[in-house]
Amino acid sequence: MPRIALIQSNLHVIEPSFDYRIPSDGIQANLYIMSLLFYAFVCIAVCLTFFIIAAITSCCMCCKSADESKRSLVCQKIIIVLLSLLIVTVCAIGVYGNISCKNGVDLMQTHLNNIQNIKTNTAKGINICYENMLDCNSTLKVLSDLTDAQSKHGVISSAINTINEYSKQLVTVKNDAFSSNHSNDVLSILIDKVELFETIRFYGTLGLLGWPLYIAIYLILSILCNSKINLILGSVQALIGIILSWFLVLIYLIGAMGVSDICINPTAVVTNFTSDPHLLYYINCPVESAGIATIDKYNSVKTSIKTRSSSLNDKANETIIAFPKTKAVFEKLDTEFDRLIGCFDQVDNGIYCQIAQKEYTEILKAFCYPFLEGIDALLGAALISCVSLFIVILMSACTWSSMGHRNYGIDYFQTPLEAIDDPFRSPRAGKSSKKNTGPGYHSLYADNSTPPPSYRM
Repeated sequence: MPRIALIQSNLHVIEPSFDYRIPSDGIQANLYIMSLLFYAFVCIAVCLTFFIIAAITSCCMCCKSADESKRSLVCQKIIIVLLSLLIVTVCAIGVYGNISCKNGVDLMQTHLNNIQNIKTNTAKGINICYENMLDCNSTLKVLSDLTDAQSKHGVISSAINTINEYSKQLVTVKNDAFSSNHSNDVLSILIDKVELFETIRFYGTLGLLGWPLYIAIYLILSILCNSKINLILGSVQALIGIILSWFLVLIYLIGAMGVSDICINPTAVVTNFTSDPHLLYYINCPVESAGIATIDKYNSVKTSIKTRSSSLNDKANETIIAFPKTKAVFEKLDTEFDRLIGCFDQVDNGIYCQIAQKEYTEILKAFCYPFLEGIDALLGAALISCVSLFIVILMSACTWSSMGHRNYGIDYFQTPLEAIDDPFRSPRAGKSSKKNTGPGYHSLYADNSTPPPSYRM
């Protein structure tokens, strides 16, 4: 997807390079971010345009007197109700998108936790292997004491030296790949940050979606009650809804473009964030692991231990014949070597990249499918909500400006005096003489008749 970059006030189209690292020149460092911010500025400009047009229209309609033509407002009211129902529908779609995003983030957290557990279990497995190697070393020393140092059984001393040497290498492997200050420990920080981000995003989005939903329901009730004042209040609240909805569009437009760009080639983006060979090994998972120092050391340790175990087994019968007391020691040593080799087989699942790479692939699937799908749904819902609110404000202004005041009785300022049913007024009062029918003067008594007597004492 091409982006528009704002560099030195010149607009030109660029393609995303997935290079998020900051170069030394400074200008190219923000190229991609600035190209995304261009769309943010567009959203702000359109939001201000919508707000100003809607506000001016509402103010102009406030100054307009009520329409005297008694024309029907049914069509306008139906349009307002339909648009309000559309807003309710798109808010429901937005809630679905919000839940989809949450499901995607939950899946990512689950697989991140799985990778963290693989890392932790592998480190524990290496510790167990190291302890088993120390047990084998102790048993080999006992076996060495039972044999003749001058005999031709140097395989025992060679095995002791091998275990002493490679036990130190095994500790180095653990420290290099699984130490507490290793870069892989960003996983625990990443998990916490993702959880915090998702909590804020989920509930914040629900709040922003709730405002247009509230406005839509409020306007529907106002139309059903034929209330002018409530329709005016709904229009004012819809102005605030336009700002909040465009803010939602801004966030999820940038999010949708950024996530979609990452999902075009996610591995290329991730590898640009790190140069750590261990992390790159687990991400790319090459068929051959040659060249990774930690993996090479581990393979060397495992191969040497298996080789020494096989050599001891070959010499066991000959040694037992020469030194019968070593039989029980060899049996114990055979058990310890089997346990050590089994420990290495379990560590293989974590130290090699196949299982971790599967978890990494699942993270990418969760990121690029349910999470991106939810962002797209939220973006569409917010955009439709903005346009619908804008049209609703215009239609509401045209509607309530044509609605007169409610007539709760006789309007004495507009109704002719002859039409007022006054019990003290004679039916012939309207035909009184000219001297009694001047402007502002109306006799209450017919034909200048005598008023009723006074009852005051």
